[in-house]
Amino acid sequence: MSTYTSELRLEKIGTGEQSGSWGTTTNTQYDILESAISGTINVAFASNGNDALTTANGSDDEARHMVINLTGGSTLDATRDMVVPTSAKLYIIRNGTTGGQSVRIIGASGNGITIPNGKTMFLRHDGTNVVDASDYFTAITTPSATITGGTIAGVADIVVSDTSPQLGGNLDVNSKFINGDLISDTDSTDSFGSTGVRWLKGWFDTLTAGTLTIGAGSIVDSSGAIDFGDEVLKTTGTIELGHATDTTIARVSAGVVSVEGDTVSLLATAQTFSKAQSGSITALSDGANISVDLSTNNHFSVTLGGNRTLDNPTNIVAGTSGSFFITQDGTGSRTLAYGSHFDFAGGTAPTLSTAASAVDRIDYIARTTSSLHCVFTGALS
Repeated sequence: MSTYTSELRLEKIGTGEQSGSWGTTTNTQYDILESAISGTINVAFASNGNDALTTANGSDDEARHMVINLTGGSTLDATRDMVVPTSAKLYIIRNGTTGGQSVRIIGASGNGITIPNGKTMFLRHDGTNVVDASDYFTAITTPSATITGGTIAGVADIVVSDTSPQLGGNLDVNSKFINGDLISDTDSTDSFGSTGVRWLKGWFDTLTAGTLTIGAGSIVDSSGAIDFGDEVLKTTGTIELGHATDTTIARVSAGVVSVEGDTVSLLATAQTFSKAQSGSITALSDGANISVDLSTNNHFSVTLGGNRTLDNPTNIVAGTSGSFFITQDGTGSRTLAYGSHFDFAGGTAPTLSTAASAVDRIDYIARTTSSLHCVFTGALS
């Protein structure tokens, strides 16, 4: 009595059987063995529903073929299952069905794998589940590659030899680096030129060991912040800051920039101002000892509510100048003593005006960090 192999269902003739016909049976097994190794078959879905590959012991069937092209006998309107035998076997399966739907290859139980419409996959049933036949390649060389809706995981470096790679969507670098000439303009330099990248969507988490140069284009940030750390940002074009109301900063000439079209004066060079440059006056807190921090302002005012001492200012910088406006309260005749850093002509401190609400002014310029040269003007009205 014949028996059959568990995986490919090949017939094993019983001893002494099929006298005179064993050659025919054997030749048939050779044919179906060849189909398992290199045979191709078209299999159509019988209906708009799940289907299964046919199986037969010792004779030709659908499931035994190596290459299976699923075709459109019926138009599918949803993802459908094509059920394969649970025996271990390799398959190359193409989803050539009509209707634009995916097909899931699965056994009678276990997990399956879905093949997108128009795609071909190399699969294996391992006796329990349908799985990818290979999950590791030492190297892949391809003229083009498309990744749709998936990710590249567990890769330390991706080398792109194409000098002009293109993206059809956003590139998420996942806090990693883009090095070398991967992104460049048409002259293949490490810069973004006028015909290169106009929008940086997202951000560089870190820009290290180099200079980012933008040509005649611009960096437009709509997300809130681009942080270049301690690196150098160069542009011969315009930098736009902000979101709803953009602020532009542009280079005018060497050492000169403009903001919103107005030239910005740089403190390191001599300037001629065409508009008034105004400061403010900081009110000091009245008390027995009046403290002053010269890092907060140049001009100060105080109304004396009693006899007071103007303490030595903190944060004196040589060359700083300004004024103190000193007002008597409604009583008047308040006196003011001075810290040792206040220097007056002849070494004599002035006497304040005594009338109620009188205003005096002391102008100063810092000669050193411990000497303010002062000039007193009294009884201003």
